[in-house]
Amino acid sequence: MGLVNVVGLPRYFRFFAAGTRSLAGPTWPGLNSLGAGKFMAYGVSTAMDPLCRRDIPRYASGWPQGALLKSGEMSPMAPKTTRFVLFVAAFMAGLATVFGVLFVVTKPQAGATAAIGGPFQLVDQNGRPFSDTDVKGEPFLVFFGFTHCPDACPTTLLELSDVLDKLGSDADKVHVLFITVDPERDNPSALKDYLSAFNSRLIGLTGDLQTVAAVARAYHVYFQKVQLDGGEYTMDHSAIVYLMNKDGRFVAPFSLKRSAQDAAADLRQFL
Repeated sequence: MGLVNVVGLPRYFRFFAAGTRSLAGPTWPGLNSLGAGKFMAYGVSTAMDPLCRRDIPRYASGWPQGALLKSGEMSPMAPKTTRFVLFVAAFMAGLATVFGVLFVVTKPQAGATAAIGGPFQLVDQNGRPFSDTDVKGEPFLVFFGFTHCPDACPTTLLELSDVLDKLGSDADKVHVLFITVDPERDNPSALKDYLSAFNSRLIGLTGDLQTVAAVARAYHVYFQKVQLDGGEYTMDHSAIVYLMNKDGRFVAPFSLKRSAQDAAADLRQFL
């Protein structure tokens, strides 16, 4: 009867022989799908520490499955114990995988927030130059839209006006910027007329198309002209309110899906 050295396997795998027959017969019902030959991928060696090797009889033709080990060897575990050990091992491996994924997903990425926003030079609704240096040292909100916007823009500007009202005197410590994505029509005069319907603290900004597009890219804003019948057009654009801190760094999207009082209280934390 030939012998084979099985190296590097846990004790509860050491009863597997190096043949291609399954050792999981009636004696090992929990391992019916495991062929003994599959475990030989762990390697066979005689150079390992003797404590890591076991001489196990190779099954000869005609031997019944689940035959006993040679005298003096450790007996294999009971089927229920084997199933339990395999279950625990699989569970722990799965748990480790889940925690690993959660760590990667939730781990803060250095510089991730700094990628939104940046320096800009535009013109306000009064025709005066306005840049990022004019808001430095104070938190500010940024919203991109256009004066011909049918619903999203006026709704958002009304909500921002309500937040400024709830801030009271603290409203002087924050800036709310409305940057047009339609500079072709939204010159300073058009912006001034449009914003007169909202809180007087709102600042409208425009510029040439190339400059506006550069600022939009810095804030990861999408916008596109959409042609309409009769030669008219509208603008598709993303509608996010950006909360920027005193250093001009992006903090988070500023939610308006709450009361103006709650939004104002949140904003006060950054004053």
